[in-house]
Amino acid sequence: MKRITTLQIFFVLVVALLLAGCMPDRSVTIGVVLNDTTITPAVATSIRNGIDLGVEAVQADPDQNYTLNLDIRGAGGDAGAVAQSLYSAGAIGVVGGISSEDALAIAEVADRVGRVFITPTALSDELSRISRTFFRISLTNLQEASAMANFATETLDVNDLVIINASDRVFTGSLLDAVSTVFGQYGGNVTATVEFSSDDDPAAVAEKALGYAPSGIFIAAYNPQIVGLLKALRERGYGLTEGKKEWVMTTSVFTHPDVIAQAGPAANAVYLTMSAFDTAAETSPMAEFVAAYKAKFGSEPDVWAGHGYDSMLLVGAALKASSSSLAQEFLKGMRAMDPLTGVTGNIQFDEEGNVQKFARIHMIRDGALVDYRVWREGREEELKERIRKIQRESERLNLQGNGG
Repeated sequence: MKRITTLQIFFVLVVALLLAGCMPDRSVTIGVVLNDTTITPAVATSIRNGIDLGVEAVQADPDQNYTLNLDIRGAGGDAGAVAQSLYSAGAIGVVGGISSEDALAIAEVADRVGRVFITPTALSDELSRISRTFFRISLTNLQEASAMANFATETLDVNDLVIINASDRVFTGSLLDAVSTVFGQYGGNVTATVEFSSDDDPAAVAEKALGYAPSGIFIAAYNPQIVGLLKALRERGYGLTEGKKEWVMTTSVFTHPDVIAQAGPAANAVYLTMSAFDTAAETSPMAEFVAAYKAKFGSEPDVWAGHGYDSMLLVGAALKASSSSLAQEFLKGMRAMDPLTGVTGNIQFDEEGNVQKFARIHMIRDGALVDYRVWREGREEELKERIRKIQRESERLNLQGNGG
């Protein structure tokens, strides 16, 4: 029997260690920055729930070779500093920045260190072109404003618009610029802009806006302000007279079920823009997402949860397109990945990191969000069925009259 010498054992151990050092690290860390103080806490919860389910979906993918670890932190008033600590701790990318303020702070850090930053929800157009490492899953203010301006002028016949704008937020400043610009391009007229701060009385703000007697009012604000303004407008009868052209419009921030419930009846007949999000769809990945969400959280997901979920699907797709777990390779994977089908629509980015989606018009009916196009098609089908029923009845009567 041949003896194995100490030198041979040492040689085998050295080779093993060298080979182990060459093996790629299959565990990656993604930082998550969620601040529930800059936007409604319920929204942050929905996004977090979606992110958790998204991680589960990524790890269940048989083609996924990486183990995904999350390092989740609150912004604590300084989202940029939190992002910096996450990158320094080894995160190859950061997901978060619910508000535009937080997203801008994170994007500056991400650009400086050359690492990926994905925001699920920030809308400000100031984020466009801000960084070569920036990617946005939600629509932009300009995308939403363009869709609403077209709908307001063509469908609602709004010719004169008053914009109520929360003057102390980055997001609303960008939204004001977008709405003011595109509404005129679609043939409408912005009669006035009523600026207010979070300390102002909603009743006084509503009174000032109604003084212009507009056919349309667009509210550029965050949820607490939108709720207060809607109630103040409805208390003064705006939009409650059938047949009178008085329409209230706002943005996708006003889509969470809890927030709509807070507004109560005042939310009905409000029009807003958001990504396509059909929880009744029986196709993948929506069907799996809805089933998993209901099983884990006991309720139906909203679009905010959808954005969180899609952010993790995006991370998973980019990892599969990466050649290693290094941060720079993950960035290359983000740029090289094929278009992705998410629950909020197809995910493909332009050169500015903005997702190439189309905004859909939604309205609130009986306290629930309804896709306007789906609702209209349903109404048209009901009308056609009534016409067919009348035609059948007319034919039956004609046959009777002819002795048939």
